[in-house]
Amino acid sequence: MTSGSGEDMRWEQLSPVIDEAMRNLSDSGRDVILLRFFQNQRYPVIGRRLGLGESAARMRVERALEKLRTFSAVESLRPRRDLQSRRQVQV
Repeated sequence: MTSGSGEDMRWEQLSPVIDEAMRNLSDSGRDVILLRFFQNQRYPVIGRRLGLGESAARMRVERALEKLRTFSAVESLRPRRDLQSRRQVQV
């Protein structure tokens, strides 16, 4: 197995958990995560886009990350088939 295929397998395992965690965030939590990590925006830019100061933007990102971590930790304790069945029901 090559390193690339191992990373692909890991992503296949993580992707549904990340998707579910993002769906469980509030709209504002999802927005700040998308801005910070998917659009690679810095805190001052995030703050301006959301009408917040830099420190408030940083705090929102930290709070959203904590919610993602908490959800991910709880999800990792669930049986894998439980996650699969929930995904099938949502489709």
